[in-house]
Amino acid sequence: MMMLWYHLFGLEDMDDLAHHIFFIEGHSLSNLMARACNPVFLFLILGGYGLYAVYQKGQDRHHVSRLVKLYKHHWMILLLCLPPVLLLNGRSYLGNWTNIVSNLIALDPTWNETLWFLLPYCLLSFSYPWLFKATDRLGFVASTTITFALYIAASYMFSRHGNMVYHHGLVTLVNETAYLSFAFYLGAAIRKYNVLTHWLQHRMPLWMAVGGLVLAVAVRIGMNTRAIDPFYSCAIVLLTLQINLPRPITRFGELIGRHSMNIWMIHDWLYNTFFTSFIYGFRYPIVIFVVLLAMSLAASYAVNFLVRLTEPSQRAR
Repeated sequence: MMMLWYHLFGLEDMDDLAHHIFFIEGHSLSNLMARACNPVFLFLILGGYGLYAVYQKGQDRHHVSRLVKLYKHHWMILLLCLPPVLLLNGRSYLGNWTNIVSNLIALDPTWNETLWFLLPYCLLSFSYPWLFKATDRLGFVASTTITFALYIAASYMFSRHGNMVYHHGLVTLVNETAYLSFAFYLGAAIRKYNVLTHWLQHRMPLWMAVGGLVLAVAVRIGMNTRAIDPFYSCAIVLLTLQINLPRPITRFGELIGRHSMNIWMIHDWLYNTFFTSFIYGFRYPIVIFVVLLAMSLAASYAVNFLVRLTEPSQRAR
């Protein structure tokens, strides 16, 4: 949900596409709130936490199949979205064979740039047994220092040498993977050192947890720098866990969670390619957001249905 809001309102030049009521120093409130949306590092922390839990069990029956599943959904969405785009734009939209392969494996996803995260995350997810063995040997201080240094170095490369980094597929991939490794390790460390167990033994008053979230969001909006994003994301996760959310909210979150990968892969096609005028035509940011979320969720059900049809068990029936 953060990802959708960020992509809808994260760029200042998109302010003209919606009707905004509140402005602060020339920035719409929607644009300012987009600064606090940090889906990539939140996902990495949760992903590192979950995979370290699997690592502790010592056997992962889905080590490869979970990555295959990601790509099956990616390819199904391409199969659905590319034909109408080709009808509108012609064969030239595909580019050469290098461009086609790069999009299929998400090395350089020019058709849907929000998928830049897919291949680096798959590399981390595939290599996690060896990464976690290495961090176990190195210990917390050394592992934190190394992964944080990689994060800083990669951030420097993106900010100072972007023209070189962004236009060389393998260089981009290495830099992106280094950039993501620190948050991924933070999530693993939270699991390894039982941070949540100790954290949740002492419950905060509701006002303190909510106040902490508001303060974290305010700091992130005010600083407007990616440098603090891994730490900001940790704060969001830990403070949110201190709040006992009503069951209807958690059930809705579980529903969105089950479809989150599809929503990530398909929402750009909906708001940026096929239905831009329709979605932004609702004018008010919260309505625009709800419409895109509803359309993405509906599309996700369709994608899941079609993917199941391609699975051997379904064909056998």
